[in-house]
Amino acid sequence: MPRHGVARVISKMGWGSRTQAAQWVREGRVRVDGRVVRDAEFPVRQGVDRIAIDGRETTPAKRLC
Repeated sequence: MPRHGVARVISKMGWGSRTQAAQWVREGRVRVDGRVVRDAEFPVRQGVDRIAIDGRETTPAKRLC
């Protein structure tokens, strides 16, 4: 399974832009599998690794259209 940077995965899930996600990572607001990450390119596997922002686990955003 391919790995992508955590900021890219957050943006693909619809939680914010890649720039916003990278800022959240730098601020220490993002955890991967319970561990704080500070590198926006930290490799994660979408759908496998648990990603949390401010303590809330991410799930794909619902599409409006």
